[in-house]
Amino acid sequence: MFTNQMVNARNVRDLEHGIERGEVERTIRRLMVKKEGEEIKERALNLMQKANHRLKEGGSSY
Repeated sequence: MFTNQMVNARNVRDLEHGIERGEVERTIRRLMVKKEGEEIKERALNLMQKANHRLKEGGSSY
């Protein structure tokens, strides 16, 4: 979780003009309401499971 905070802080710092309110709303709706959001969540869960498997004893990143 801490790593995500560092990445997010860097991304916010690097923005020159900020983010428009409408863009934030569209992105949240895309992730929370639309079918595309379900697909993104499924891919993220799949990647998380693969990463966890590789971190276990005997995994490629153990």
